[in-house]
Amino acid sequence: MFPPRTIVAAVDFSDLSRAALNDAARLASQSGAALHVVHALDPLLETAARSRGVNLTDESSEQLSTFCASALDGDDRPVLQHVMVGSPVDVICALAKREAADVIVVGATGITGAERVIFGSTAEGVVRRAHTSVFVVRTGQTTGP
Repeated sequence: MFPPRTIVAAVDFSDLSRAALNDAARLASQSGAALHVVHALDPLLETAARSRGVNLTDESSEQLSTFCASALDGDDRPVLQHVMVGSPVDVICALAKREAADVIVVGATGITGAERVIFGSTAEGVVRRAHTSVFVVRTGQTTGP
């Protein structure tokens, strides 16, 4: 629904996800929408870290806070931050559904060929599975003011 009331932006701490977060924040600012930022933790990595006494969820939450602060420099709008364990597609779609998001913003890495067949694309998976609109920020796309 546009203008959106709730936006979910997925980040993996890459430059592309920074661009996607910037676009999501601009859209949220222009529409007065709530902005939810989500980072998905790999379940195997989280379990391995936990077995070694490392709380990866807490560390990732701190990293997400730092990432959001640097990516949204000067934007004082509240940002709801989520670190969730699971496959990125599952996590993003579940959060969007739970929060009744009107749009999901994700970055597309532009993988092709065999790499795409083997690994798939998070953006493609979200587009296929989401119950709402998905805004895909492409590699090399620049964001404006």
